[in-house]
Amino acid sequence: MKSEINFKLMEARRKTGCTQAKFAASIGMLKSIYGDIERNRLIPTEKEMLLIADGLHMTVDELFKK
Repeated sequence: MKSEINFKLMEARRKTGCTQAKFAASIGMLKSIYGDIERNRLIPTEKEMLLIADGLHMTVDELFKK
C-alpha cells in the first residue's frame, strides 16, 4: 500500500508529464533510485528530497510531510 507521501510524490511527477526515467534524469538522479523512492522502497536522503522537491517546484514540506 502506498503511503500518502509516496502518492503525493507520484501525482506531482505525473502532473509534470514526465515518466520516472525522464524526471529522474532531469534532476540528476538514477531512475532506479527515484523509482525506489516513489515506490517506498528507499527512504530519500535530505539531498534527494531537495532535488525532488526542486524538480517538482514544491517545498520539501509540501512533498514529504503528512
